[in-house]
Amino acid sequence: MYESRLEYLFERYINRRCNKVEEQELMELLELPDNERMVKLAMDKVMERTEPDLKMPADTAVFILQQIVGADKRKTIAAKVKRFASGTWGRVAAAAVIIAIVTTIVYTVSTGGHKEKQMRIATVEDVIHPGEDKALLTLADGSVVYLNEMPDGALQQGDYTIKKEGSVLQCNAGSAGSGISSAGAFNILSTPRGGQFQLVLPDGSKVWLNAESSLKFPVVFDKRLREVELTGEAYFEIKSVVSQNGKVKMPFDVVVNLPLGKQAKVHVLGTHFNVNAYNNEVAMNTTLIEGAVNVSEGGQHVALRPGQQARIAGEGSLKVVAHADTEKAVAWKNGLFHFDDVDVATIMRQISRWYDVEIVYAGNVPARHFVGKIRRSAELSEVLEILRLSDIGFKVNGKTIIVQ
Repeated sequence: MYESRLEYLFERYINRRCNKVEEQELMELLELPDNERMVKLAMDKVMERTEPDLKMPADTAVFILQQIVGADKRKTIAAKVKRFASGTWGRVAAAAVIIAIVTTIVYTVSTGGHKEKQMRIATVEDVIHPGEDKALLTLADGSVVYLNEMPDGALQQGDYTIKKEGSVLQCNAGSAGSGISSAGAFNILSTPRGGQFQLVLPDGSKVWLNAESSLKFPVVFDKRLREVELTGEAYFEIKSVVSQNGKVKMPFDVVVNLPLGKQAKVHVLGTHFNVNAYNNEVAMNTTLIEGAVNVSEGGQHVALRPGQQARIAGEGSLKVVAHADTEKAVAWKNGLFHFDDVDVATIMRQISRWYDVEIVYAGNVPARHFVGKIRRSAELSEVLEILRLSDIGFKVNGKTIIVQ
C-alpha cells in the first residue's frame, strides 16, 4: 500500500519499472518542497529494505550524485537535482534520488518479502578482497612469527610472555633483567599491505597498527621512560603511570620515522592520538583526540590540545591545525575510508595499502576531488565502481590498477 503517488513512482523507479512518462513525473514531484515529508518516507522505506552493512550515509549519497553529471545515461536526473542540492530540502531530495540510482546499481534490495539481487556493475575481472588482521612479529632474537598463522595462545620469550587473542597481541613483561635484558632488546610488530593488527604493550597501553606500518618496542620498558618507534600509521591509547603523590612518571615517547632519514617525536603523558607518517604522503600528521602531547622535530616544538593536529610538511615546517577533523583521522581504525575534498592520488595511495595493489597512471592524474565515506570491508570492485561514477576509468590487471 502506497501513501502517495510519489512513493509509488519512487518504488517503481528503484526497481527499474518506470516508463519515461513516469520518470519525468517523479523528477517533477521531487522538485516540489511541499513533498518533503513524502520523500523522507520513501527514503526510509528504501533503507529499511537495504541490507544493514551496505547502507550508505546521506552525505556520501549526495556526493556521488553530484559526480554523475558527466554520465550520459543519468545527465537529466543529475542536472535536475544539482539545481536544488543545497539547504535542508535540497539534501533530502538529492539523497532520495541518489539512493534510487545507487540502489539499482550496487546494493541489495528485498521486494515483496523476497530478497532479490539487483544487477551490480562489476567489471573487475579478479575479485580483490580488502585487508584483514595479519602481521609479522620479529622477536628480539631475530625469529619471525606470522601472527595470522599462529593459533591463539601464549608465546614465551624468556620472562616475557606474548599472548595472541584473535587480532590482538598482548605483551606481558616479567621482571626486568631476568631471562632477557631490557637493554637493547626490542620486538617489532609489522603489518604488510593489506594488513592491520592491535597490540597491548607491557604497560597496558594500546596500539592499533594500520596497513604497511611497523612499531618497534622494547621487551621491557625502562623505569624512567617508555619509548617506541613508529613507521607508517598507528592509533595510540597510552596508559598514564603516576606516582603515589599523584605526579606523572614514566612519560611515553613515540619516535616517528620521516622521509630522508629524519625523525619526529611525540611526547605523551597519557592520552589518545593518531599518527599518520607514511613516507609517500605529503605530511606527517599527529591528531590529538584526548589528553595532551608535545610534538617536536628539528628543534621545533608544539603542544597540542584535544581536537588539534600537528602537521610536518615535506619542507620540514611544523604547524598546528587548530580545528582538525578527528573523525577523519581515526576513520581507518573504525573501518572506514573517510574522504573530505581528497584528490585521486591520495585515495589511490590508501587503496594501494589496504588492498595490496600497485597503482599505475595512464596519462595525467585526474584532477578530481572526493567527499564521502566507504567501508574498508568492501571489495575493491565496489570501491572502484563508486569512483567510476565520477568518470574516472580503471583497468585491473591482476594486482595492478591502471587509472585512466
